[in-house]
Amino acid sequence: MSRVLTLPVAATVTLGLLGAPASTSASADGCTGAPNGYVCVQVEGERRYVERLGAVRGKGSWAGICDYRAKVVVRAPSGRKWRYWSPWHRGCSYGRAWFDWYPRRRFPHNSRVCATFYEDGTRRRRGDRQGGVPCVTILRG
Repeated sequence: MSRVLTLPVAATVTLGLLGAPASTSASADGCTGAPNGYVCVQVEGERRYVERLGAVRGKGSWAGICDYRAKVVVRAPSGRKWRYWSPWHRGCSYGRAWFDWYPRRRFPHNSRVCATFYEDGTRRRRGDRQGGVPCVTILRG
C-alpha cells in the first residue's frame, strides 16, 4: 500500500503507486489550477523517507512559461520547515516546466509538502504566484 497520502487541498489530486502491490515505495501528486493550466507538487519515496520532491507548472496550448522559479516547503507538525528553492530560469519553456530536489531524508509523520510556482519574476522580485499551493501529507505507513 502507499506510504505517502495525497490530501485534496486543491482542485485535482491523484495518487499513484510505484512497483508491486506489496511494495512500500510510493509517489503522490497534488495539483491545483493556475492561469491557463496547473501547478503540481510531487513526492517520491518510501514511508517517511523522501527520495525526490518536484514542482511542476503546465500550460495548455504549449503556451510559454517565462522567467520562473519554484519552491517546495516541507512543514513538520512541530512547525519546523525545510525550504527548497529553485534557481531562476531565465527565458521561456513551452507547455511544461519543472524543478526537482533530492532531499534523500526522512521527514516526521504528518509532514505537509507544498509547492509554489512563480513566473515573470526578476532578481529583485519573487515573481507572481501561479495558481494555488498544492500539498500532500507524508505518513509513516
